[in-house]
Amino acid sequence: MKPSSMDEIRFTVPGEPRGKGRPRATSINGMTRMYTPKTTKDGEAEVRAAALAAMAGMNPITGPVSVSIQIKHAIRKSWTKAKRQAALLNEIVPTIKSDMDNVLKLYFDALNGVAWIDDVQVVNVIASKRFSESPRVDVRIIPIAAGSA
Repeated sequence: MKPSSMDEIRFTVPGEPRGKGRPRATSINGMTRMYTPKTTKDGEAEVRAAALAAMAGMNPITGPVSVSIQIKHAIRKSWTKAKRQAALLNEIVPTIKSDMDNVLKLYFDALNGVAWIDDVQVVNVIASKRFSESPRVDVRIIPIAAGSA
């Protein structure tokens, strides 16, 4: 599928990447109540704010999209210079929390109604998880032209 001539959307969410947390349950007066963890709500709000700023008043995309997400985790302060350099050269990759699928879930849910109508529109995903001196998540959303193969 080829990208359309519509502008792509690019934005960065600074800080250590986080994934979507599982719903939690609490009991109030014998009734079970489900709720979304605060860290998930805060993370989704950060993603929405960054996307809205990047979109500069654009309406949500209505057709299919390709998404590229680069998850950049912080290099541990305790690491030696050699290990730090190896991480920057991608010789060491992060096999740490957050799980990539949970990061994607948080971002895709947060972008519903903002960058696109619903995340069912995402038909292609390229995702990577690496170390960086500046932890962040870089996002690129590319509308796909109708009828392109």
